[in-house]
Order: sequence, then C-alpha cells, then structure tokens
Amino acid sequence: MNEVFLYHIWKNHLFSIKNLKTESGKCIFVMNLGEKNTNAGPDFLNSKINIGGIEWHGSVEIHVLSSDWEKHNHNNNPRYDNVILHVVWENDKNIFRYTGEKIEVLELKKITDLKSAKKSFFSHQEKGKIPCSSLVKNTAKEIILSQIKKSAYQRVLKKSDFIKNCYLKSEKNWQQTLYMILAYSFGLKINALSFLKLSELVNLKIIKKCSDIFERETLLFGYSGLLPEKSKEPYVIKMIKLYNQLSKKLEHEKMGSQEWLFHKLRPAAFPTLRIAYFASAIDFFDDLFLKVISSETEKDFFVNFLKKIKLSYFWSKHYTFEKQVEKTISPGKDFINSIIINAFVPFLFTFGLVEEKNIYKKKAFQLLTETDAEKNSIINNLSDLKTIPENALHSQGMIELYNNFCLNQKCLECKIGRDAMI
Repeated sequence: MNEVFLYHIWKNHLFSIKNLKTESGKCIFVMNLGEKNTNAGPDFLNSKINIGGIEWHGSVEIHVLSSDWEKHNHNNNPRYDNVILHVVWENDKNIFRYTGEKIEVLELKKITDLKSAKKSFFSHQEKGKIPCSSLVKNTAKEIILSQIKKSAYQRVLKKSDFIKNCYLKSEKNWQQTLYMILAYSFGLKINALSFLKLSELVNLKIIKKCSDIFERETLLFGYSGLLPEKSKEPYVIKMIKLYNQLSKKLEHEKMGSQEWLFHKLRPAAFPTLRIAYFASAIDFFDDLFLKVISSETEKDFFVNFLKKIKLSYFWSKHYTFEKQVEKTISPGKDFINSIIINAFVPFLFTFGLVEEKNIYKKKAFQLLTETDAEKNSIINNLSDLKTIPENALHSQGMIELYNNFCLNQKCLECKIGRDAMI
C-alpha cells in the first residue's frame, strides 16, 4: 500500500459513501474533495466536508497509517492546523493537531473495494489527457465555448463565496475586504493564505497610520515573522529597532517564519519580495478603491496601478534579507494579469452581488474578456478540445472545467461530455 494509490482513491471517490463515518462515529458528507497540492503542506487543499453536521473548509491529509502523521512530524507543524480530515488506509493511532486538538479520521480500508480501486488505478487515463479526449473531436465549437463560459461564471461565483467571508470578517468594510483580497492575490498560489493572515494581523486601519513605506514594510515584515532578529545590513538593523518599538503598541502575536514557503518559487515570487511590493502598493490604495467601485474605470487603470508599484531601494537590490539581485525585479505581465483575474474581477463581482448592482458583475466579466489568457499545464491538458483560449474568461473557464468536471470524471454533467457520448 502506498500514498499515491490512496490519492487516486480519494481524488476519484473510489470508496463507499453509504453511512460514511469518522472513526469517532461522526457522519461525513463530502461536498468537495479538494485540489491536489503539488507543493509542501497538506495533500488536498480547499476541501469542503460536513462532519457531524458542521460544514468544514480546509485541507485533507492522506497517509497509509494514521501514525504516519507523527512520523512525518505534522504534529509540530502549524501549516497542518487547517487539516479538517485525516484520510488513512488503516487507523492505528489517534493523532492531534499542533494545538493539541484531536483530528477526525476516515479509514478507507473498511469502505473501499480494493480490487475495483486497483483496476481503476491501472486503467486510468494517460497523464494529461481528459476523459473524453478520444471522443470530443466531433463536438461543435459552440458547445465547447458554451461550457467554458458557464464554467468561468461558476469559477467567479466560487471566488465570490471566499470574498463574502472576508467581507463578513472585516465587519462589512469593503475597503478592508479589498485590502485582504489584494494581499491574498499577492501570495498566490503558494503563500496566499499566509498573506491573508498577515492582512488581518496588520489590517488597513493599522497600515494607514504608517507615515511612510519603511514603516509599512517594518510592520508587515515584523508580523510576518520573516524579519530576522539580527543583521549586519543597516536597513535591516533600523527595521528591527523600529519593529521592536511599534510591536509594543499593537501587542499582536506575530506569525512564524515556517508559515511562508520559498521552495520551488522563482525569486520574483518569494514572499519577501511580494510583501515589499504589497507595502508599496498601499501608497495608492485610497485612489485604487475609489477607482475600483467607479463604473467608468477601464482595464488600463488596473494595469497602470500595478505597473507603477516601485520597490524601496533595499528591495530593488534584494529578494531576501540576505540575498542580493543583479538587476531590479519589477512586476511582470503574468503577475499583473494574475492580480486582475484573482483580485479585481472577483471583488467587482462580489461587490455587485452583495450591493445588488448588476453593473459591477457585468464589469467583472468585461475585465476578464479584456485580460490575456493564462498559460499553464491545465490549459495544455485541454489541448484535445482544439480550443485556444482568447482571453482570461476562456482560460478561467477551462481551468474550472478541468478541475470540476474532468478530474472528477463528471462527464455527463458537462455539455461537452454529454455531446461526446451521444
């Protein structure tokens, strides 16, 4: 037995859902299995599971034995504190979070037809191929585009659920909500939740009291836990001194440096550099919010806003507190498009949804159609559809199509799949 096989069982729902219960006897209803995590951290992210009548949103960790949790030292890693369900082949030991709280366990051994699961595993489609790849060649382009657009709407709607939660967390303050969503998007994909946490610790009200960019950087780096305790760099020494003064006034508990990931990231995406960008972006925040909620704002405004973010002198020469760069790193086109797609578009849509103003919802989708399509492995996996995305509306729709329908083999719920089966 190995974890790769168990990932397949979980991802493809190859277990009985009849009277599904945790080892402690709580009823389970899986609403969303989650997305496979290809980086450090829990195995599946963004899962939605009802356990014992309570709806949980978080991560799922998978092991052969439940005792592997301690073997892998997850009990001492706060990154695993958002695990809502521990899925194992065999439950041989009770396990606990970093905080000491017991985690609910689902044992697959009792509810999986091993023979059928193995057959599915070995006969699974070739990597990178969608289930209908051999059947879709005769499907009309109009049907494909119709499903892609429908999926794009579903994707924005899902993001709006997250933004509405941020809106409620901010006590229905739209400016703080935009600040949080902007921070979250600066951290995508690997450090998004850490950025969100930082934006709640150092909220907009606090950050606006800062007199300059250095003070903003000090608070953000200090509470992120990434500011070193000592340094030989004059800039860092000055920052440490100022943080020690400011932190006494706020009395917040700072984050841990282990909550940020650098592994497999390009220097331009390092959280240190992204925090420096974010500190600079706040210079223009008041104007940004007013422009965002103006019905006349064009796409060029969002592009120009992101282009004019200038790093402070130290960060124009460094990408960590220790490592220097040969040339200044500035926000690239892909980063700019990512912020538009993941922050401004869903924010506008949610603002329109909550305030019951359709003009903002229409503006959100107009912004998507005016933004360049993304290029990634998921878009490549859909090459059998013979459809090249013309804009971000198409690429977002294709990503949702692949994640929601293709990966979960919901072919008969998809217009493309149904047409291909006829």
